[in-house]
Amino acid sequence: MLSRAVFVMAFAALSPLGVVAVALNVSLVAVLIGWFGPRGWKQSFSLGPMGISHFARKRPSKPHGIFSLVSSRQQSQLSRWEEWAQSLPRSPRTTLLKQITKAWTRSPFTIRTHQRVALSSEIFQVIYRHQRRYYGTLQAALVAWSRCLVLGLMDGTLDQVRRTKDQRLVAICQTIVKGKVVRIQWFYQDEEASRSLLWFTFLAINVQRGIQMGCRFIDAGPSLYNDAVQLKEKFAFSSTTSWRDHYDGPFKDAISCCDLKMGSTFPPCTHNPTTIHQNTGTSEITNRPLQDPTSAEENCLKICKQLSHPRRRHTRQKQT
Repeated sequence: MLSRAVFVMAFAALSPLGVVAVALNVSLVAVLIGWFGPRGWKQSFSLGPMGISHFARKRPSKPHGIFSLVSSRQQSQLSRWEEWAQSLPRSPRTTLLKQITKAWTRSPFTIRTHQRVALSSEIFQVIYRHQRRYYGTLQAALVAWSRCLVLGLMDGTLDQVRRTKDQRLVAICQTIVKGKVVRIQWFYQDEEASRSLLWFTFLAINVQRGIQMGCRFIDAGPSLYNDAVQLKEKFAFSSTTSWRDHYDGPFKDAISCCDLKMGSTFPPCTHNPTTIHQNTGTSEITNRPLQDPTSAEENCLKICKQLSHPRRRHTRQKQT
């Protein structure tokens, strides 16, 4: 009887409905942990996917793209991200200092920093569209589901990019700061976002984030393809296997993107209004087109007329 019951339970679990039920239950648990789980538990879980847990250190480490925030010329800590950009060859230097600004002008979008990673259907869709570049429909869905769960169980902040015209989520980037390292753990984007140079945008943002937090290294993670390795090397990220020792130290709260001092050469973070959400613990940088000067002048004239007749405004308030 016991063997028959085990067989029936195994058959039910492996059936299509059983698989769906198990997936929904696991997803629900991950969502609840992402929202209400203790941070200490999430930090302990993060050590595994980051490759720095006790068991992971026993295995050979994969090469990671590491950039040192200590200037090789002056042997001193970089003071701003432009120093790194100006030291690069012509093509990557132009991308960081000029092309990012042009991309923001062509397609306005909003960057919002969430201090707690919380799963949603929008995040799953972004990860799924990213994985569809490399896998078929079914495999991409399974990979996106598993990575979405791991993302929700981990610690760190999540920078979300939304298109301004319809507020659709187009890209996400998770940042974890531990010890002397800023780790760009996950980055996903759809096809439209890839044309907006968001990968390079987040690269510059996290370099400045590491400078302001007093870190020494930026870890862009492992690369599965040689093209990605070569792209990181163009931006002074060296591929090395000796990167785990830099993580010795506690977890830290990453600085929000709106608090970064990117400078005048990075208009996405300097020339756009910043909104801080006190209730949700998020902050956003909004890229909006400049206001029409004629309408701005009309508004100023209206305000001046109201200020020039304070008594008239006061009597109107009494009558009402």
